Amino acid sequence: MFDLLLCRTAWLESYTNFDEAPTGGHSYINENEGPAHESLNFKSDNKTGYYYAYLPHNARFKDGVGNASIHLEKSGATRRDEYIDGITVVIVAPHPILNRLIVIGIYHDVRVYHKPQPRPDNPGIRYYITSANIISIPSENRYFQFPKKREGWFPRPAGFGQNALWYGLFGPAEEPKLENYRRRLLRYIASLSHSPLRTPKPKNADPLSFEERLQIISTRIERRSNVRKLIETNGYC
Repeated sequence: MFDLLLCRTAWLESYTNFDEAPTGGHSYINENEGPAHESLNFKSDNKTGYYYAYLPHNARFKDGVGNASIHLEKSGATRRDEYIDGITVVIVAPHPILNRLIVIGIYHDVRVYHKPQPRPDNPGIRYYITSANIISIPSENRYFQFPKKREGWFPRPAGFGQNALWYGLFGPAEEPKLENYRRRLLRYIASLSHSPLRTPKPKNADPLSFEERLQIISTRIERRSNVRKLIETNGYC
């Protein structure tokens, strides 16, 4: 079984420093001026060589530090386990212009902790997952989309809700739509370079282009009931 955990976070260009202002994040980022824990999600520790990522997920904050727990039982662990190994975490973020959830990076062979841990190189910043094998996709190469609930790609209630973590693709899915998307996502992950911080841009695949944006708009228009009737009657609208 290929274990996939999906996480929705804020949009940043590099995730390696505190100089950038995150957009489209959870309420803590929007309401507080302190550093966002996910700002260092793709910055390695020079001593350990590992990467450490924070995963927001309906967190309750105390003194500016996220202390919510991840339910590892959903990943096959027991309640007593402090962590689980061997997970693949796919991180998505809302594109600041298109307002679409886009895959921005992959954590392979991950250790996922039940409780937040302090970063070795910056104890004031917390993390939930760590790995030495990651792919950070440059902003200009980010294109693989995660569907929104209302678009009907997945059966309800699949997809992200208020919680920023989603286990819906954890192992083969019985629902055909979910399994189809899971396979597409796995193929996309396999196509990426496994060199940290370097990801080639696939040829002829840039949904952020004008043509892709036009297709999105056309799809939305065609889903309107009055437009569908015209198409069914005339073959066009």
